[in-house]
Amino acid sequence: MQVISLRSLVSACCAYLALGSLPASAQDSGVVFAGGGVSDGYNAYAGVVVALPGNALGDGLAVRASTGGGQYRYDSAGQEIEASYLSGEIALVYQLSGEWGWANFGVGPRLSHNETEPLDPGNDNEGTSLDLSLIHI
Repeated sequence: MQVISLRSLVSACCAYLALGSLPASAQDSGVVFAGGGVSDGYNAYAGVVVALPGNALGDGLAVRASTGGGQYRYDSAGQEIEASYLSGEIALVYQLSGEWGWANFGVGPRLSHNETEPLDPGNDNEGTSLDLSLIHI
């Protein structure tokens, strides 16, 4: 099984966060984000949202790109399965914001890869897939 390195995921998150040191004018049109979690497994993600020309961050059209990955365990038919996944997506996003708060709606392609050890034929996410990502935050 291909193992996702936590060090690689943390390095990717740090690279995205380094973009936060851009001049204020660049920050007005874009934002970086990162996060993750640890429980029976772990996951991490990072991404960037950049307003398109003529739009502003939080108001109008933007592009959102993100990547993530992790490892987890589960039981299937009485057998413990170890799984790892990687994914990446890019989307066209429409943003709204005001005193009431904010919302994002977007659509775009997502490429993901999931491996299990041992192979779990009951896992519909096994292998590589390309699907449509719908974003609503």
